[in-house]
Amino acid sequence: YDSKIKDYDNEIQNYKQEVNEMKQKLRQYEVQQSIDDINNNGYRHYYHVNGCVHRILV
Repeated sequence: YDSKIKDYDNEIQNYKQEVNEMKQKLRQYEVQQSIDDINNNGYRHYYHVNGCVHRILV
């Protein structure tokens, strides 16, 4: 019984790890997108707060 719980625990940890990696990738992608937008348009301004990309039209 205990080993089952351990297995589930490990599985949960793995899922958490995966989710964090996905969030990381998404964040990098968003930042890259914002940089591309700035380079392409020149009028969009982005800033980064708590891992969220906010857009301001300048």
